[in-house]
Amino acid sequence: MYPQFRNLCLAALTALSASLLTFDTSVAEPPVPPAKDGLGAIVEDPKDTPRDSREKAKEARRESREAIREAAREVRDSRRESRRLTREQLGINFGRLTQQGLAIAGVAAESLLSKAGLREGDHVKSVNGQPVKSAEDFDRNLYKGDPAEDVKVTIFRDGKEEVLPLSPETLYVNPGANDLSYFGVTLDAKYPARLIIVKVLPNTPASEAGLRAGDEITSWNGKRVANSRDFVRIVQKREPGVVNFEYLRDSKPMRGQARFERSATEDSPQFPK
Repeated sequence: MYPQFRNLCLAALTALSASLLTFDTSVAEPPVPPAKDGLGAIVEDPKDTPRDSREKAKEARRESREAIREAAREVRDSRRESRRLTREQLGINFGRLTQQGLAIAGVAAESLLSKAGLREGDHVKSVNGQPVKSAEDFDRNLYKGDPAEDVKVTIFRDGKEEVLPLSPETLYVNPGANDLSYFGVTLDAKYPARLIIVKVLPNTPASEAGLRAGDEITSWNGKRVANSRDFVRIVQKREPGVVNFEYLRDSKPMRGQARFERSATEDSPQFPK
């Protein structure tokens, strides 16, 4: 009987070994106790919940909208800066600095500043509360404040100080105004029947088209222009896009293109923003 008992034991051991080989011997990891801070308070598990995911998506959308708004502000600021009038366009010249302020040597007749009340012989003391000791100070302080608010110019006149408010329309090129400032040229008033350029403003359609002082525009969109008044009306009716024109430079016929980003009335009179 012994050999049979031995064989039975060996068979049982073999079966047991086989069952052990297929048995899941993995041991579940004991749960990790929640982390605690130095004061013993339980720190929440940082894993995201569905609500956390929704909040993150909402925050991403908010940041995206803010980035779009910031980009729009930068474009708007860039456009507004390109529409700033220079001292020459404003029609003002300065003299020397005195105890009363920076003397105004001249204000062009019918200029925007003349219509705003500035006169030759006035002394500018400050602009928006900032002292003016040079023409450069005047230029710089003129555009320092909120472009939607009046600029306060303090002057000394007839023995006393006065404050003159300058509206934004006085300081910026209005694309809808009856002039050629947005196009970017000043024409020679001595020749109203000709379109002779005496000045080209930087960062304007005219400067980007390559026009220079001394050039004479002869046609616009393939049509002859009778005089400067007609030319102003034609330019003010423009639409966004490219306009072909012809001009003379040193008596030599030339061709050019002016690109307008917006129509004359697109953002007028709501400016600057």
